[in-house]
Amino acid sequence: MASIAGTVLETAVMMFKDKFLEFEMRRPDMGVVGAFDKYGKALIDEATIKKNRASARRPQYIAVLNRQSTPVRDTRSTTITPVGSTSAKVGLNWKTYGFDVGVTEAINADNQITAAADLANQLEQGVRDVLLAMDADGTTFLETGKWSALPASSLMSISGGAYQTTQKELWINLPAVMRKLMLNGPYHMLSNVEAIANLTNVSTYGAANQQNLQKLINNYEFGYSGNINPGASREAYYAVPIGSLARVDWVEYDCRKPEGRGSYDGGVYYDTITLEFTALGGETISLTFGFLYIAQPADKSAILPGLERAYTEGWSLFLDSAYVKSYSSEAGKSPVVKILADAV
Repeated sequence: MASIAGTVLETAVMMFKDKFLEFEMRRPDMGVVGAFDKYGKALIDEATIKKNRASARRPQYIAVLNRQSTPVRDTRSTTITPVGSTSAKVGLNWKTYGFDVGVTEAINADNQITAAADLANQLEQGVRDVLLAMDADGTTFLETGKWSALPASSLMSISGGAYQTTQKELWINLPAVMRKLMLNGPYHMLSNVEAIANLTNVSTYGAANQQNLQKLINNYEFGYSGNINPGASREAYYAVPIGSLARVDWVEYDCRKPEGRGSYDGGVYYDTITLEFTALGGETISLTFGFLYIAQPADKSAILPGLERAYTEGWSLFLDSAYVKSYSSEAGKSPVVKILADAV
């Protein structure tokens, strides 16, 4: 609140226009969290997961069947000895994200910035920062869960659990390298922001050029994140078959009751709110938070005199989130493949 106290009408400060704040409100890339969200419903039964997790203390698992080796027999027999299937449980790792917003209408009463505009701005800033934290955690999830025991390839070398190639050969060799892993596109290609330069160069050579390189990048969906660090290389990619990533959210019991709990008039209220944020790459990401609303008197006299008991409203927004990737029972193998590309 203190940050807007100096803009009261007596100072004749003009209200900002949206254009004036374009730089201040610039949006980051969030390609990683966007990739987890886009096709998640094809990978997991989100509704059942939410239903079964009645409380935060209840462990949550996904039942799966393991890959296995079947003995190939070379002699017919009347003895039947099926191997049978083996199953496993995949646990979900939940993390809590939240932020607080609030307004004191008396502070905004003689201010060009209304309480509604003030609150809307706080919500936008809050959901942006939650998504930035989620994008960072999603990048860590990809890195720790990548295919670490990569098989040798005649097309790319291997270093630190990643294939290494050149920017020039990346798009020519990648389909063959992924096929050797028995993976098939289309793929998410999640990379550091600087990798846009290489993509721009390749896409420039389309039809009517001496070489048509555009077709080399037709089987990919690209996403960028400032959280992906190429290290000593120019570009770092996580190549993932589309539909292999998901993210599921959960809110606590009191908030998810259909009618909420309490009331705004009563000064205490639990409910949910869905906030959307559009990232720089065009991904529109939606988050449903559970919130606790409290209205109570608060001493705001440090901001404006006479507000020792000002009516103050606050909202505390929280959700739990878990990242998921396609299951692998084989140690070191994963649908997430890391590739590093250098200039030469």
